[in-house]
Amino acid sequence: MIMSILPLLVALQAAAPFTSPVHQAPVAKTHVAARVRDAGITGEALRAIKPGMSYQEVVAIIGSEGTRSTSMNMGGTVSESFQWKAGPLKWIQVMFTDGHAAMSSQVGLYPRTADRTITAAQWGKLTEGMSVDEAMQAIGTPGAFTGFTKIMDSVSEGYLWYGRGMASVATASFTNGHLSTMMQVGLN
Repeated sequence: MIMSILPLLVALQAAAPFTSPVHQAPVAKTHVAARVRDAGITGEALRAIKPGMSYQEVVAIIGSEGTRSTSMNMGGTVSESFQWKAGPLKWIQVMFTDGHAAMSSQVGLYPRTADRTITAAQWGKLTEGMSVDEAMQAIGTPGAFTGFTKIMDSVSEGYLWYGRGMASVATASFTNGHLSTMMQVGLN
């Protein structure tokens, strides 16, 4: 029974008007094309994007319009994701919920460099509950900021470090400013 009505539900959803809280006007459900400048797609730009910002504030930071990659309306809550690309392997993505930044992420903004390389001994100095500053001091090198997620009153920020081996990496998440999740693969 559910399978027989699925095409009908898809057709009804496609026909329904959709108002974007980001653009404050009806928006076509197709992929929105945009001209993107590489200059604004940097780690510094990603770091400047904060939870709760509007689409217009993010555009002002990056310097160009994004390309809408997803949109969803569930029970009146509208979520839309926009990408700013500087090639197939370098981009910033921001999800807006009801017009406010709720998540950011990146791909390819941080190449492997000596200042982001750590060892297992450095990684072992981290303990749950440390502040971002305490963790960076303990490791001795700043991590690469990889984005944030805001859920209700909690904000989680992610950081990345590389190990010496090609397949070695470490990540840490800080929820409301304190270390909450750690993961490493191949550090020695």
